[in-house]
Amino acid sequence: MLGNPLLMRRKTTVNPIVGVRMLFQPSPTDTTSTYLTDATGKTITYAGTVSLDDDAPFAGTRSILLTGTTDSRCLIGVAADTAIGTGDFTMEAWYKGTDSSGYILSNSGTIYTNSFRWGEAGDGGLTLRAGFGLLVGSGSIWRNGTWHHVAVVRNGNVITQYVDGVVNASTIISATITIAGAGKFSIGVDMMNTAYSLSGRVACVRVSESAVYTAAFTPPTGLFPTV
Repeated sequence: MLGNPLLMRRKTTVNPIVGVRMLFQPSPTDTTSTYLTDATGKTITYAGTVSLDDDAPFAGTRSILLTGTTDSRCLIGVAADTAIGTGDFTMEAWYKGTDSSGYILSNSGTIYTNSFRWGEAGDGGLTLRAGFGLLVGSGSIWRNGTWHHVAVVRNGNVITQYVDGVVNASTIISATITIAGAGKFSIGVDMMNTAYSLSGRVACVRVSESAVYTAAFTPPTGLFPTV
C-alpha cells in the first residue's frame, strides 16, 4: 500500500474528470453473482475462473482475482462504449501480482485495428498498444507482488504512463491514434490472443475521457467518486 512517505508528501496534480466511460469498483459485500453493473450502468459479465476477493488496496472495495487461464476475464459494456476516439483519456487501475504476460485492460474484441491493449506482453514493461503500434512501455516495478496504482494518460499528442503517481514513461505521438469500439472493455485478457491472460488482482478500474493526471501525483487512497 502507500507507506512510502515520499509518496504521501507528493503534490497531487489531478484535473477535472470528464466522461467516465467505465468504473469497476465493487463493494466489500459484492460477489460475481451480485456485482453485475458497473458505476456507469454498464453490464458486467465474468468468464472462467475469476472471483471477487477481499485483498484490496484500501477499505471499501474488493479486487477481481484472475488466474491467468485463457478463459479468465471480466467483460464490461458493449463495443461502442470503448470508442474513445482521438481525444484525451485516462486509464487507471490498481494491480497486485507478478505476471509478466497479461493485460490489465483491453478492447481488442475480434480485431486489432484501432483497438487498445494495456498491460504487459512479455516485453519487460507496462505497455499501451493501439492497433499494432507500441505507444509506451517501461519497467517492471508495477508487478512485484504488492499493490500499485498504474495509469496511462493521453494529453494532446503526449502519452504518459505513471506507476504510483511517478512518471514511468512518456512519448510524443505524431500520428493520429484513434481508439474505436473494437470490443468490450476486457479486464484481464487480450480477446484476440487469450495467451496474454493476466494472473493477479485488479481493483478500481476507471476509464475517462480526460487527462486526469498531467504531472506527478499522489495516488488515490480511497474509492473513486461514483458517477
